[in-house]
Amino acid sequence: MLGRDDRLEEAIALLDARFPQSPLRIAAEAMLATRREDWDRALDLWREHMRLDPEDAAGWQGYGSASQGRRLALLERGGVEPEIDQVDRAQIDVVEDDDARKLMLGFESMGFDCEFGLVQRRFGAEPLGLLRFNSVQVGGLVEALAHRFDGMGEPEHTALGTSKGEYFIRDRRWGLAMHTFLYEGCEDAERLHAKLCRRVVFLKDKLLADLAEGRKIFVFSSSALQLDELLMLHAALSGFGDIALLHVRPIGARAAGLEGGKAGEAIEIRPRLFVGFVSRYGNNARGEWNIPFDEWLGVCRATARMRGSAPPM
Repeated sequence: MLGRDDRLEEAIALLDARFPQSPLRIAAEAMLATRREDWDRALDLWREHMRLDPEDAAGWQGYGSASQGRRLALLERGGVEPEIDQVDRAQIDVVEDDDARKLMLGFESMGFDCEFGLVQRRFGAEPLGLLRFNSVQVGGLVEALAHRFDGMGEPEHTALGTSKGEYFIRDRRWGLAMHTFLYEGCEDAERLHAKLCRRVVFLKDKLLADLAEGRKIFVFSSSALQLDELLMLHAALSGFGDIALLHVRPIGARAAGLEGGKAGEAIEIRPRLFVGFVSRYGNNARGEWNIPFDEWLGVCRATARMRGSAPPM
């Protein structure tokens, strides 16, 4: 994170001499390869880490981050999105259920945080998405949709800052903030800002194309959303066409008109508007992720069935 590659290489060499099969040693080398954008090497190392320690979440999270980075690098070089199956053919290694992976690729996160993006990652799905790893408030999102994200990614609208040492980018008008998974000292801030602005433009154009196509189910998870806010969000999305929206909330988060479900289930409350329920919010008071993945899978399967877009089981 500090960008001190020379010290990290020394540490890896010491670990390699004494503990060559240590998941810690392999993770350190995988992080170094990821930072250097040696994507194939990073993916091989993370895959080995998962083989040695399948219970360690660092393995599948690191693997997903490297895979995402690889696809973004290809996107930036070629200007078009690479085919998911071509680039991510090894992602089935993350989980054993390829049907779940295919299912998750039919959904796209609209906020309000990273939880659904991590659900996709857990099941080996790594779609590129503008709002997949973002901090999104419903008001700012509705306003951005009303303006069709016009100008998002332009340097004058894009602020680069840091939180806990990580670079974040944020749209100055609508407050949409995005993880970069890059840290201070790893890259020149001015060069990084220009690179991230180009990336946001690519992802914005992709989101607009997905909205126009209307095939995906868009997801907004929150424990605080009220029914009127949900209807407002769905109306804003419906301005792009026949859009399906899934709102996911913990069963303990009470709001008039949004009750009645069980964890892992979903209901349709309006045409193309679904509400799914999980037992808990995936991020606890200490900021630690503890996501009910199987419940999320049940919610997505139920929603896809109701919409008629579930993959064959």
